[in-house]
Amino acid sequence: KYFLLKYFQKYLKDKILNGLVLEIHNKKAKIYLPDYNITGDMMIYKTILNPGEEIQVKIEKVNPFLEILRLKLA
Repeated sequence: KYFLLKYFQKYLKDKILNGLVLEIHNKKAKIYLPDYNITGDMMIYKTILNPGEEIQVKIEKVNPFLEILRLKLA
């Protein structure tokens, strides 16, 4: 997972990625990126998302050491 996140940090920082909403808890959504077989978190404020919905996201923050992948809507 470390090297995949390192790759995201270096090459995919500004690219649009396809995502699938897995679950939503409070104002936090768990997003699955099927092209890379990894999940990330996304804070949702004014957007209404439903589990199973396909969305496009960008990387907001990535930290390979702490295994953090935070996404935002594209």
